[in-house]
Amino acid sequence: MESIEVIQVQTNPKLFDGMQSILNEAQPFITSPSNLAEPYEIFPYIRAQHDEGVFVGSMIDLNVFTTLVKLGKGEDINGHENEKLACALMYFFILSGILVEPNIALYERAQKSSHEQALEELEFFRKADNIEPDIYAEIALGKRSNLQGARRIPRPPIVNEVPDDEFSKKLNHWRLNYLYLMKVVELVRTSGLTGQEKMKAFIQWMHEEMLLNNVVTHFVSMYFSPARESGMLKGIGSDNPEKLKAGLHNAAWDLTYLRRWQQNYRVNEPHDIWLFSTRDKALHKLAKHFFIAELDMLFTPYWDAEKATDLCNFYKTIADQVHAENDRESRQKAVKENLDALITEYEQKLNLGACRTNQTIIC
Repeated sequence: MESIEVIQVQTNPKLFDGMQSILNEAQPFITSPSNLAEPYEIFPYIRAQHDEGVFVGSMIDLNVFTTLVKLGKGEDINGHENEKLACALMYFFILSGILVEPNIALYERAQKSSHEQALEELEFFRKADNIEPDIYAEIALGKRSNLQGARRIPRPPIVNEVPDDEFSKKLNHWRLNYLYLMKVVELVRTSGLTGQEKMKAFIQWMHEEMLLNNVVTHFVSMYFSPARESGMLKGIGSDNPEKLKAGLHNAAWDLTYLRRWQQNYRVNEPHDIWLFSTRDKALHKLAKHFFIAELDMLFTPYWDAEKATDLCNFYKTIADQVHAENDRESRQKAVKENLDALITEYEQKLNLGACRTNQTIIC
């Protein structure tokens, strides 16, 4: 006799159908490798956790975090599409039992304000993270605009005790990403080079002056290729240094999120599932290739076969040289120690050194 599996969830069926439709249409997150055939369906995540003991977590970007903080403060949202989508995500996360990690969003918030404000907003986020899911569905569908009268549902946080200066600490990976991207701008401004030649020059520079970086190489490979997505480096064509610097800061945060997302998957249990909430087209495209070990996947998704093979062979030659080096640890240490000086050097090259920012850069 065929068995029938029954999964029960506490939600209004009409709201469930509405939310499922929004998620399938918007595809508002990317997911690490898993056996889930339908990544935007709710029930497979519930089943994976309940039947297989799989841990599922999600990172959120600053846009989602800001919406949740606003609601946690008791404020109304104005019905903007991104705010409604953030609420649809929270319905999905809470109903599915998916825990939310806001860590990188908190660091980004601290860069744009202060550690104290980030801590304050973390408390409002926690309030918003412990609300019955149907309230979020009603907001996403335009039936209400705030969390007033919502029932609390306790959920364990991923962020625990926060040291006094945690969110004001310098994130080396953000600073590295910022420096890598300034090199991209320098190469973009170098006349007489093809995209393929610029890609090789970037790889050579990473080897000689920096460190090879898988996430950054994916991003730059797409950027210099015919497969570039618009908006990957906002402000790069602007004569306004402040606009360019803001675009570089934002792109550096994109890469920092991606690296954290990749790291969460790789350092935890191999069957864990990690989501990253973003609608950025370039990040969605990049994410499809991050977890494929073959070296040529750095290039084949973005270049034609001949150029991809040439770039792959060039990169492999460089990588072999790196692996043969006996002083890799000392090189890594030297790069970190010289990072501030290198950032200053490239900011001056690009005329970014005198730009004003909202706060002293917290990297």
